[in-house]
Amino acid sequence: MAASAPLRAETTVSPLLEVAETWSSNINLAADGEEEASWVTEVAPAVHYQATGSRTDLYLDYRLQSLFYSSDSDRNNTYQQGRLEASRKLVEEWLSIGVTGSISQLQDLTSGQSGYDNISGGKRTDVKRFGAEPVLRHSFGTLVDVESRLRRDWVRYSGDLSNSRNDSFLLRAASGERLRRLRWGASYRSYRSLRSTSYDISTRSALATTGYSATRKLDLVAEVGYEYRDSEGSDAQRFNNGSYWGGGLGWRPSRRFSATLLGGGRYKRASLSLQPTANTYARVNWYDRTVGSNPGTSWTADVAINRRHASYRIGYFEEVTTYQQMELLGNCWDQETNTYSFECSTDDGTFWEFTGEVYVLTDEEFLRKRGWATIALQGRRNSIALSTYREDRTYLLSENDETRYGGTASWRLSLGRRSDLTTQIYARIGEYSDSTLDERLVRLSLVLTRNLSKRLRLQTGLSRAQRDDRDGASDYTENRIFARVRLEY
Repeated sequence: MAASAPLRAETTVSPLLEVAETWSSNINLAADGEEEASWVTEVAPAVHYQATGSRTDLYLDYRLQSLFYSSDSDRNNTYQQGRLEASRKLVEEWLSIGVTGSISQLQDLTSGQSGYDNISGGKRTDVKRFGAEPVLRHSFGTLVDVESRLRRDWVRYSGDLSNSRNDSFLLRAASGERLRRLRWGASYRSYRSLRSTSYDISTRSALATTGYSATRKLDLVAEVGYEYRDSEGSDAQRFNNGSYWGGGLGWRPSRRFSATLLGGGRYKRASLSLQPTANTYARVNWYDRTVGSNPGTSWTADVAINRRHASYRIGYFEEVTTYQQMELLGNCWDQETNTYSFECSTDDGTFWEFTGEVYVLTDEEFLRKRGWATIALQGRRNSIALSTYREDRTYLLSENDETRYGGTASWRLSLGRRSDLTTQIYARIGEYSDSTLDERLVRLSLVLTRNLSKRLRLQTGLSRAQRDDRDGASDYTENRIFARVRLEY
């Protein structure tokens, strides 16, 4: 019998071109009386490529953004934004390898006139990241599931932040489906960041868990772990490296609800999980631990309610991190979830830039506490999207504090099958130990979109942005008018 033909990969190639003309009343974001107006021509070819097969997946977004200024040709510049994700199954149900990469821009708050995109004022730092990760994953029948990951990432900056090589390792094993009464799990993680112009960071952790079903609704649970962190930042904070343990009870009155309470040496934890429907859930965790990167009381939360025409989401987390570590999670800003992401383009191929937030760029480690919420409402002709966030940072060496909060509110009105009108207000407020870096920025925009054909889109709009700081040295106002044409090939 003839061998069956191999499955071909499904391939999508979507090149596009964006051309825009923008008039700015204050291209340098200068103070009142010192403004300089300019026309800015933007040419941005881009491509979206996706290939999905039985063994190989490849996803590539790339955009080349060229800006030309009528007021000063020395300002002309080209920026790149993109993302790469590729995976290949080497041995079915055993071994695979993944490759990721990205390029984007960060704005530096310390440069003075921080804006909200690449067109006006401010200093930009290019960020390039590349990583590779072999993954070993296998299930030994229904008894044991094992997983091992070895990852190396390189992060490169064009500005003052330190370049880094980041190595991480994960080894994990857990009981399979057959062991339902007595369950167990064990994991080991390590991370090392070698930074070219700053101190290195090394962390290790181990965790073993077990649970025994005493009754249909009640479990006996136990955890034993170890935390270790070596860095100048953690030395300054006198973090405690060492072991911890806890034991307690887990309660499962139904498939949709569970709660866990543990206590022991150097460790307490309470967890709650509720999922009344497939699209609605609440997960809340509280910790009190005297060892690890973030000792003391901390908690995490993720709550989502999704209905046919409305969705709501709230989240909170705490972590000790660096800019280099955050790059490994993504550096494009997802305005729907207020989180970092590698998703540098929307579903229709429109690219984002890093416009959401601006922070002090530093090589210090910092304790990061972030909360956020989003609301999306969809009607027949109207849609409303609201988002808000607050992030508090404590820098471990300098002991400076930084707080940023703000949000976005937008209203989209359909004007027919091919046209819509979007009104948006964006605001951010920042406070820093050095009060000269405090800021308040508000931006209003109105955009009319018209689909001239299936592949051709026209946008026109206007906006006004106003920034105020504490001493008034970096106050500015900028008005814009723009027209943009987007052509898909």
